Amino acid sequence: MDSKTIAEAKRIKLQDGQHPHLAQFTKELAQTTALSFTPKSHNSSWAFYEGDTYCCGWVGFGDFRVGGKGTKNYTVQSRLIRNMKYNDSNSQYHMAMTTKHNIGLKNAKRYLSPLNVAEMAAESAQMAGRSFRDVSNEANHEMRRLGNRLFQHNSGSSRYSSIETELKNLITLGHEFVDKELQAGLVDFFAQKDETKVLNNRTDSGVFVYTTVRMNEPQCAVLPVEELSNWNPKIHDMSETKWYVPSELPEDIMGKFSMLQLVEDNHYVDGVGYRVSDRMCFLLT
Repeated sequence: MDSKTIAEAKRIKLQDGQHPHLAQFTKELAQTTALSFTPKSHNSSWAFYEGDTYCCGWVGFGDFRVGGKGTKNYTVQSRLIRNMKYNDSNSQYHMAMTTKHNIGLKNAKRYLSPLNVAEMAAESAQMAGRSFRDVSNEANHEMRRLGNRLFQHNSGSSRYSSIETELKNLITLGHEFVDKELQAGLVDFFAQKDETKVLNNRTDSGVFVYTTVRMNEPQCAVLPVEELSNWNPKIHDMSETKWYVPSELPEDIMGKFSMLQLVEDNHYVDGVGYRVSDRMCFLLT
C-alpha cells in the first residue's frame, strides 16, 4: 500500500499544476475536515493531519483502475479500504473509486483517518530493523575482510602464506610469533570476531514509543515490538499499548528516548534504538 511520511510528501515538487477537479475536491475537504493536502502527482494528492508523522492516504481524480478505459473517478486510497473487486496484492485493493463528486467526498471523510500507534509502528519497523541489522552486517564484513587477509591460501603457488609460515615456525620454534605483523593481525581479527559474536547475540526486542497530546495533556504510547533483526519485525496488537504521562515513563525508556532526541530522523544508535521522528522511535530493551 502507498504510504509516506508527511515530511517526505511535502518534498515532492511538481513542474505543472494539478487537475482543476482535484484542486476543487481537496479544497472542499480542507474546508470541511481537519485534513491537509500536498501534491503527489498531477492527478493525486497526499492527505494528512497536521502534527502527525505519516500521511493517512491520498485522493485523486483520474482512471486508477486496472484496465481502465479513461473514465475519471474521484479516488480515495486508504489502508482502511477493502475493494473486493481486486486481489489484496493489487494497489487498487485499498482504493474506493466513484464518478460522483459527493460520494467521493463521503469516501474521503470515512476512510482518511490518522494512523493508530500500532499502524505507525508497522510503517517504520522495517527501516528500524534494517538499521539494527546493518551494525552486525558491518561487523561481519570487517571480520571476513580481516580473516581473508590473514588466512588466504594460494593453492597455485609453492610459497608459504604468512599463516602457513607462522604455523610451521610454531612447530619448529615453539609458541613464539616470528611474524609480528601477523601477530598484530591475529589480535585485531579475534577482537573483531568477539565483537561480532556480541553483536549477533544482542537483543532485538524493545518498544515503539509515540508522543502526542490527549485531552490537552502530553501523553506517551508504548507498544512492545520483537524481532527487529528480521525483515518483518513483530508489532504487538494495538490493545497492548500502554499510555503514560511523560513524568511516569519508566526510567530506562525515558533515558533512551532522551538520547534519540539528540540525533536526526531515521538515525540508529546501537544499544539505544532508532529515531523515526521527534515524536516516535524504537527503543531496545
